[in-house]
Amino acid sequence: MTNDEPYDQLILLSQIDLASIPLPDDKLEECSFFFKALSTEPDRKRFRWFVSAFLNAAYSFFESEALTAHFRFFNPDDGALYPDQSGVTTLRKHVKVKQNKTNPEYVSTQGKSVIAKKLYQIRNKNVHCGSLIITSVGESLPDDFRIKTSSNESVPAVVFCSETLQLINDIYSEING
Repeated sequence: MTNDEPYDQLILLSQIDLASIPLPDDKLEECSFFFKALSTEPDRKRFRWFVSAFLNAAYSFFESEALTAHFRFFNPDDGALYPDQSGVTTLRKHVKVKQNKTNPEYVSTQGKSVIAKKLYQIRNKNVHCGSLIITSVGESLPDDFRIKTSSNESVPAVVFCSETLQLINDIYSEING
């Protein structure tokens, strides 16, 4: 196409599979999906897989929200992207948000609040040190499953994941209204 030919936006739009583009709340829904699955799963192996998937989705929620907050707004006059300062401030209550100086398009997070720190600790151990260790302290499964966090510490898995999901919901609601 040359500059003299008319540009047909309808043709361009017809070539895009709009259903393939995730909605803004996709990570929130992903977290909810895995929480629902783990909260009713009595089989330890399957439960561990669901918890692992939930932890990765929760971590990804923070990373995605931080990236989105840093580049939420677009200035049509100069093409520049600029941050949603309110969204960044909300996130910074719970995670440290760092924008790479040499590659400003790269934004990363690190746990800051109690729940977020625990999420990052457990998720990093799961990703970098092997599978989660899930113990059982009773017969009421999955409620009695615990995530081993150190040699002498564990956290109630369903309760921890529920608190994490609540935090994610609260943050999402605050940022997105």
